[in-house]
Amino acid sequence: MYSLVGLPVIFLTTTGRISNKPRTTPLIYMKDKDDFICVASFGGYKKHPDWYLNIKKNNQLSINVKGKNFDAISNTIVGKEKTDMWQRIIQFYPGFQKYQERTSREIQIVRISII
Repeated sequence: MYSLVGLPVIFLTTTGRISNKPRTTPLIYMKDKDDFICVASFGGYKKHPDWYLNIKKNNQLSINVKGKNFDAISNTIVGKEKTDMWQRIIQFYPGFQKYQERTSREIQIVRISII
């Protein structure tokens, strides 16, 4: 599965912040040059998704893109870059705006860069 609702999907493997074991999550992504942009929406649920909490503890991870594996590093996008990126994201998939409206928490945007 490389797409979900017609959008591209990567498989993100993080290290569990509690278990210290690998945890793999399929995520919709948007490309930004060579980087992958993922949204920690969790469907608008009141808490951040586990994969996001895992990368907050350890931002080194691996991704599988169309069957190819890569080591990567993640960074949460902040400030003006986040504001600008959010506009691109909701054009890419308007559902993210609906998720933000469902929750009082600020949905985070993550840049994943292959290393």
